[in-house]
Amino acid sequence: MDTCKHCGKSLSDAQFLLLNDTVFKSCPHCSTGVGEHVFYKCPDAFGTTKKRITDNNPMGLQSYCASCRAKNKGPHENAVFCSDVKDGYIINEIRFLPMGSSVFPTYEDAKDFITDTMPSRGDTFYYINTKMNCPENTFVLFQYGGKLIGYAVYINTVDLDEPVEFEDGNLYNGYYQFAPGSITFLDSPITKEDFAKIDTKFKSFGQSYQKKPVGLLPAIFGIINGNGGGVKPSVYDVSLPEEIEEKELGNLVEGVKKHITVNAYERNKKARIACINHYRKKNNGRLKCEICGFDFGEVYGDEFKTKIHIHHLVEISSIGAEYKINPSTDLIPICPNCHYIAHSKKPAYTPDEIKAMLRRNS
Repeated sequence: MDTCKHCGKSLSDAQFLLLNDTVFKSCPHCSTGVGEHVFYKCPDAFGTTKKRITDNNPMGLQSYCASCRAKNKGPHENAVFCSDVKDGYIINEIRFLPMGSSVFPTYEDAKDFITDTMPSRGDTFYYINTKMNCPENTFVLFQYGGKLIGYAVYINTVDLDEPVEFEDGNLYNGYYQFAPGSITFLDSPITKEDFAKIDTKFKSFGQSYQKKPVGLLPAIFGIINGNGGGVKPSVYDVSLPEEIEEKELGNLVEGVKKHITVNAYERNKKARIACINHYRKKNNGRLKCEICGFDFGEVYGDEFKTKIHIHHLVEISSIGAEYKINPSTDLIPICPNCHYIAHSKKPAYTPDEIKAMLRRNS
């Protein structure tokens, strides 16, 4: 079986890509020709036929793009290559995530949780008891009151060693981590009648974590876009400070180059999330500076819990193009003050050196 030289997934099996809230599907014919997935907007570039309707392909999507079926050799115009995808996600599964009335008494409570609470906690959904066992890059639809009211892309699950208590008085044993920028609240909920039109096997919503075939993704977004789309939360991650040496400030072009090179590893979204999850688990749900112990959420409030910098412990000058980050050993969350001190000399001060400074001056 041929696999994509970029992501390692099968080239002969159709893959669904979610990129900027637009659904793309790979064309196996174009993909095998170049050795990596080649995506086109779906269903526009493929079309549908009743002859191809199955449980896993409920829309009856054509396997090959229309241009390939017309005997034209691909890749074709408007192709998106797997190796060029930076912020998109190849979706592996679709799930419903029920939001119970015992935790969310009203629709407004559920809405506020999606649009405000989750983003302010670093795109996390804390759970009392986890039941949603699903792979990375699962497309999750938030279910409340017999309707689907939002969605996000699931990354992983973090189980805490001890439960944490929030303002509602409940004890939470872990959380689901969602991709930055993927959380969306729907302008108009998807009703059971809406969903039954695209999934003939669908009966009703319940409290189970229902699993649906990934082939439904284009049809789901057909409903979402037909209902007016969705709204992204306004909460965003704080940017890291510029790390430009004083001697370079006279030449802004060189300064910008230095800024991009130095910060590329620390700004990587996926590495940042993995680092935060590692240390949050280590500290039983708390995210703090691993040098001085400063906790943004404790000092400024819950909405600032994740406003922390990520510092690279390996000297940037020693990192080559093929270097692969280990978020739990190469990265560390620290506050802006400690981050500034760390980069006050070259090579950077180590966490232990900065801790020694703090002890001497306490």
